[in-house]
Amino acid sequence: MRKFCTTLSLLCLTLGAVHAQQADPPVDPKAVEIAQRASDFLAGQKHFQVTAEIWDDVTIEGKRLQFSRSTQVSVRRPDRALLAVRTTQPTRTFYYNGKTLTVADHKNGFYAETDAAGTIDETVALVDRKLGLQFPLQDILLSKPFGDAAAKVLSAQYLGVERILGTDCHHVAFQNSGIHWQAWIKSGPVPTVRKAVMVDADSDDASAITILFEDDRQHLRRRGIVGAGQIDR
Repeated sequence: MRKFCTTLSLLCLTLGAVHAQQADPPVDPKAVEIAQRASDFLAGQKHFQVTAEIWDDVTIEGKRLQFSRSTQVSVRRPDRALLAVRTTQPTRTFYYNGKTLTVADHKNGFYAETDAAGTIDETVALVDRKLGLQFPLQDILLSKPFGDAAAKVLSAQYLGVERILGTDCHHVAFQNSGIHWQAWIKSGPVPTVRKAVMVDADSDDASAITILFEDDRQHLRRRGIVGAGQIDR
């Protein structure tokens, strides 16, 4: 499913101004604000690393099954990115160095290299346009993460604070015509996404993806990243 090619498309429905008139139920402005702050915070990071544990819930021959994989992402904007996908062992690696893009298929034992554009943004667009290929978690790579698709939001809710892997997080939910998703965003000065769930609203079997992100507080401190201020109130 193409809409699930990137795990953090979950925030793409929240950027920009939300239209004054919304479908019933209305968009909760606090949910939008929290998601927007998470997006702005990520946009402000020139160097970052994150590991995502991803679970795919699918139905195969009437059986409800779940498969998992891990994706490690390292980014130095605007022209360096390394993405490594693995299950029980490495399966695929993407490496972009500002000049070329290399994709290594570890499972099948081959790799391919092609000329790339001068920035991550341009390379993501080039690869999608020419090869029909999307990077894992590609929305978090961009200088303006997650695009500008707030007009697609049909409804949104703020569901309070919940504890995810020992961290207090704001729980927000959004409904779109094709996808329903939830995000748990760390409260306090470092508003990073800790968990996300996306459900294909058009699928008969409600195919879903669940993503857990590592706690990056220590890494952010090592990099000297300053918090974005408090949103709790």
